[in-house]
Amino acid sequence: MKLHLNWADTATSVLISGGTFFVADFCTQHLEYLYHKKRKHAKEDDKTMDVEAEHETETALHLVCASPWIWRRSMNFAFSGVISGLYQDIWCQVLDILLPGMGFKNAVLKTLVDCALNVVYIGMVLVINASMSGASVLRTLKDRFWRLYAAYLCVDVPVDLVVFAVVPVKWQGLTQNIIELFISMMMSHCTYQGMVQEAQTPSSVNEHLPTKTEASGADSTAGPDADVNPPVPGQDEKDSEVSETK
Repeated sequence: MKLHLNWADTATSVLISGGTFFVADFCTQHLEYLYHKKRKHAKEDDKTMDVEAEHETETALHLVCASPWIWRRSMNFAFSGVISGLYQDIWCQVLDILLPGMGFKNAVLKTLVDCALNVVYIGMVLVINASMSGASVLRTLKDRFWRLYAAYLCVDVPVDLVVFAVVPVKWQGLTQNIIELFISMMMSHCTYQGMVQEAQTPSSVNEHLPTKTEASGADSTAGPDADVNPPVPGQDEKDSEVSETK
């Protein structure tokens, strides 16, 4: 088995893949920002939210208010796209050596093999983003791997069938990465949704976040006899003036 890589084509695939991942993450963050803004309005209208749910909502709102777009997250995801582009370009050529041809039968076989090897691909994307973002790699894999893998297969199988059946081998990796823009958006959301917040945002944001204990403690320490309406500064003086006038 011998690969005949055209490095110009490979470089093109790698750069476009990195750009696709960057755009995908940028779009994903914007949609997440709009979603959290909607949750903010829902929170303001919901007076029955428990302490834990309120804390989670406040945390999410602090994140998006601090920065609606975290450029470092997009750069990290774009780097994983560069590595993915190289992987896809080489893997498509290896797959064509193992199963030469472009007929429907070969397309089905290639898709099945590719689905099995996507375990490596998904794991690689998660490991790269978790390690570059400062999150726990093991925790990210444990929390997100199988969910992301299942979601990826649901949308990737139709793409693979078409690409392996009609697209020339040297452009298969590039075509997959371009078509998979929306898949990359899903991957971005699933990848970063499971990471610790400290890995995605400046530490200054987290310093101002109330903990669940503090949030619940504020209510418990007040006690049942606490004054619901705290005194207004200067109100006592106004009351005394009124009484003297009377």
